[in-house]
Amino acid sequence: MVFHTCTARAEELTGTWRGTVTSDGQSAEFTATFSEEGYPLFEYTNNKGQVETVELNGRGQIRFVPPGGGVTTVAVESVVKRPDGVSYVLDVGFERASGGYMDQRYVSEQHDYALTNEGLSVRVVSQAATYFGDRGGSTGGPQKAEIVEGVLKKME
Repeated sequence: MVFHTCTARAEELTGTWRGTVTSDGQSAEFTATFSEEGYPLFEYTNNKGQVETVELNGRGQIRFVPPGGGVTTVAVESVVKRPDGVSYVLDVGFERASGGYMDQRYVSEQHDYALTNEGLSVRVVSQAATYFGDRGGSTGGPQKAEIVEGVLKKME
């Protein structure tokens, strides 16, 4: 039996990848973008309508005010580059107080990208929790984990 290892160089990941992913039988379009060094790029829009892009190349934190207010915090827990791809873990939190009510949403995402003969295989596992409340208490809690999988093609 012969095993072939795929040794991806940074330039093989560089650029934008698109494709269809599935989750619980539902299909959706998915896009992933990587820097020249092969690290994932995280893009967000702030409350001034400006689009910002951050390279996820190690542990750290991104904090911004999204359109509509509140505060979003993205904690990069880990980034691991492998010969055939990259994986990373994000903890995303959103909090907003309005009219005496507190809205809190959290999601932990594990992203894994691997180059294959078919394209760039993607698997994202996310676990969300939502809370809404006032001085009397809050409602909500963790939700069922969601798994998104598919194969992306490089855009030229």
